[in-house]
Amino acid sequence: MKLNVAVDLNSGSGVFSSTSLNAGMVPNTVLPVVTQRRRSLTPSHMPYLAMPNHHSRLIFAAAATLVMCGCAIFAPDSEKTERQFPWSRSEEADDHTVYRMAAGIEAGIIRRPRNDVRIRKLVWDHLDESGLMAPEARQLLNKNGFRVGVAGSSSPWALQSLVREATQSARGESATESAGTESSPSVGPRFTVMQGGTSRLELQPFVNVSAVPVDQIPELASIRDLSNLRCVIELTVEEVDSEWVMLKLLPQLHVGARTARLSVGVSGEQLPVRQRVVPLYEQQCQIRLHQGEVAVIGLQSPDEWTSGRLFFAPDDSAGGHESLLLIRLAGIDGLKGHSAAAETVASKYRW
Repeated sequence: MKLNVAVDLNSGSGVFSSTSLNAGMVPNTVLPVVTQRRRSLTPSHMPYLAMPNHHSRLIFAAAATLVMCGCAIFAPDSEKTERQFPWSRSEEADDHTVYRMAAGIEAGIIRRPRNDVRIRKLVWDHLDESGLMAPEARQLLNKNGFRVGVAGSSSPWALQSLVREATQSARGESATESAGTESSPSVGPRFTVMQGGTSRLELQPFVNVSAVPVDQIPELASIRDLSNLRCVIELTVEEVDSEWVMLKLLPQLHVGARTARLSVGVSGEQLPVRQRVVPLYEQQCQIRLHQGEVAVIGLQSPDEWTSGRLFFAPDDSAGGHESLLLIRLAGIDGLKGHSAAAETVASKYRW
């Protein structure tokens, strides 16, 4: 057995040298000298003895790195996944697909002479008006001249007849041509509205204010400039389910000069032509529609001047017409897209 002891006996500094002695040949005087020299070390020698070498510094740096990272290198695979940094997950975040629900809606406006019994009575005889909203809300709508009902997926005969005639008139067909046998025909052009999105339906593109008793309609009394008066209903898709949608209908009066006004949208700055918008919040309502059902909005009473009459029968002449607004839920669509925000974050941490 060899004991490698390298001691500088002359300087006593405790630095190992290359001197090699056998364990059995170490003189008795050596060990006491070493012990004595160690005990006689002054504080000035301590920094020299405590200074680590190059390998010790590397080991210390590696240990500090493990402590700061939480020893994630030695953790199980499940824990490693949870402790990874954002930039290490960039490969897993390549799919930025976003799914959103949307309502496929058909809308149409039917205009018939006031003496047409279908638009005045027969259509409303087969519509559900009481189950749509609370009785107080329905009474308030009726008081202001609005009437709302819903037809099932199989529309009543009077409604089908009105829709066919309007379709034939738009296509230039005669009444003797085949009108089809669909129980719930299309009521108008189809468009898609995302959940939370809005669309505007223009019922009256122009209202002759000179023929309207403004003092009898409270909504018009507070408006100074009634030029270019238009009646619009704003449709909002508030909620979309796999089988139904919740719609909010808000009547609006658009008045005044049409001017280009700056607006900031998703696609950038725009200059659309706009007017002053007066929303009629007391006349707004919510309607739940299942697929194939049709919401019918019309006039409650043609004998009194109300805001409802302004929307559906503003012409008081003998040849005036009355209007019906039809909104049909044609389908529920699931749209697939990509989130620009998710792509930006993922690209930011892909190092």
